[in-house]
Amino acid sequence: MSSDSEIQKTKISNNDLNNKRQISVITSTFNYIKQEPTVSLLCGGIAGALSRTVVSPVERVKVLYQVQGSTQGYNKGTIHSIIQIWKEEGWKGMFRGNGINCIRIIPYSAVQYSVYQDLKKYLLIENETELSIINKLIAGSIAGFISVLVTYPMDLVKTRLSIQTAKSLKNLHHSNDTMEIAFPKKISKPPGMFKSIKDIYLHEGGIKGLYRGLLPTSIGVAPYVALNFAFYEKLKEQFPIDLQ
Repeated sequence: MSSDSEIQKTKISNNDLNNKRQISVITSTFNYIKQEPTVSLLCGGIAGALSRTVVSPVERVKVLYQVQGSTQGYNKGTIHSIIQIWKEEGWKGMFRGNGINCIRIIPYSAVQYSVYQDLKKYLLIENETELSIINKLIAGSIAGFISVLVTYPMDLVKTRLSIQTAKSLKNLHHSNDTMEIAFPKKISKPPGMFKSIKDIYLHEGGIKGLYRGLLPTSIGVAPYVALNFAFYEKLKEQFPIDLQ
């Protein structure tokens, strides 16, 4: 009888210990999330994903306008084009490519922010508390380029997914094998992110195919990010330290 009682007490003790460990892990995780820069990256990623989802139909119309060429399948204004996509592809068509775009924004922002903060430490002149404007632009440009470099394949796939199911873009259907893979004439089910990356890698030149268009993208993004960080830091310096 006493043996059964001891076994029961041991079980209760083990359960209490496991519960305490679980609570400790949850508490530690929550405390880590509340710290900077984790909270900024997390909140920024969620905010970015939500904002991109809201404007996703307009973003897809923009991409279709850019690639449609002489077909002019979408030529009656933004609102009419969104309605046209909905009629042709359903509500999912309005958000084609948005999933990967939301996934991309988290590593994009994390890499950009982390690289910029690390570069600030290396570029900071001794006995100075803030970077010079030139060094801020250098750090921002490098951070912008590396964030694009890390996430560019996802950006490429996002654009492909936005185009592939557009029924009014007949001018994109070519006899060329590569173009047929990129823009097939008939798609029973749109490919997912990983299949698209795999197809581009296998049929369009490997790594080089995944980074097609990287240079012009970087030329546009790097100075934008550089100026963004430089203006942000400069404006923040104008406020008292307790308000920064």
